[in-house]
Amino acid sequence: MSSEVQANWRLAKWFPQLSKEVIDRLSLYNQELIKNNRALHLVSEKSLPHADLVHFSDALLAFEPVYKKLNKNEPLYDIGSGNGFPGLVIGLAYPDVRVHLVDSDKSRCEFLKKVVAVTGAKNIFVIPLPAESLEEDSIDQAICRGYTTLSKAFLALRKSFKVNGCMYFMKSSDWAAEISAVPTQLCSIWSPKLFHEYKLPTTDSSFYVVAATKIA
Repeated sequence: MSSEVQANWRLAKWFPQLSKEVIDRLSLYNQELIKNNRALHLVSEKSLPHADLVHFSDALLAFEPVYKKLNKNEPLYDIGSGNGFPGLVIGLAYPDVRVHLVDSDKSRCEFLKKVVAVTGAKNIFVIPLPAESLEEDSIDQAICRGYTTLSKAFLALRKSFKVNGCMYFMKSSDWAAEISAVPTQLCSIWSPKLFHEYKLPTTDSSFYVVAATKIA
């Protein structure tokens, strides 16, 4: 059963800059992930014992350079948040960032709300809507992990994003192929480029962040 998972927890070692309070809140999130994963299919069961590496560290490392670019006066949207990666991790690790978790699945939204309540986070808000239903010109900055392809995301979010707004996509090694596959008409609206490359602790595999600015 998921509740019997023996989970590694090495974030304090890998991210010594994080306070004990932040590490403890992230641990509470991990505990809720383990408790609810079997019912909600939040992440792969095989990934649960090392979720600290493949999910939590992934979110933290991807976001580090994004944080430096953020407009702190605007919320950061996590599009297709679902299991909470990366938005919940970002909100718990960076209490000065307002995070809006957007997902259309009601059960997963209830999970996200529970984690927010358990951790006592005051800067994280859950929006139970499809991304394409968000208000027009309402988003200045957003991030996503495993949401969909660049092309589909550009189409879904073209109305809700402000001009000059930026969307950050956490991607694997297929990022260049995804950019190449974006239709010409969408390239007149969005300008995507590689923003960041990083490796997870104890691994040699590279992961990537693509930044896409809405230009029209």
